[in-house]
Amino acid sequence: MPCQLMLPCESERATVAGGDLLRALTPGGRSHALAIAGELSRILLGPLHRVLSLPVVRAIETAQVVACELAPEISVEVLSPRRPESSVAELGALVRELSEADANVLVVLPQPELPSVLHRLARLSFDTLRSADTLPLTLAPGTVVSLRSAASGCDVLFSMNGARVVPSH
Repeated sequence: MPCQLMLPCESERATVAGGDLLRALTPGGRSHALAIAGELSRILLGPLHRVLSLPVVRAIETAQVVACELAPEISVEVLSPRRPESSVAELGALVRELSEADANVLVVLPQPELPSVLHRLARLSFDTLRSADTLPLTLAPGTVVSLRSAASGCDVLFSMNGARVVPSH
């Protein structure tokens, strides 16, 4: 089944004391996550089985909102802390493995991890990410990209920015 990758929704600005990792969702970000959960419920083929997040507050909160709406019986799995030197390779391997499983999985990844994982798995250049028909012009907060494992990497099935769904060709 496809693996859904999602950017966290809108969050507070970083503060010197809290830093980037501690930014929480804004009320608008929570509403956006609820709207995306509603759209995902119409698109996904079957129930959501797992929800994973990097240990970043805005990503965890986005994952919790979506999980609560789509699968209140499951808990968000927080992945181990990032190691910059290997995180994209490890995340890419994890996402590829999840996209081969027989389960609907949502993985919430903040910037820059999500675009880097897409680049690695879908073999898309960042210029392609900006101009492809299959992806939004920008990867805005709350963007969801659905990937399916393929022999050459992963195929993009659809992307969603807010309630706008763009099927892959």
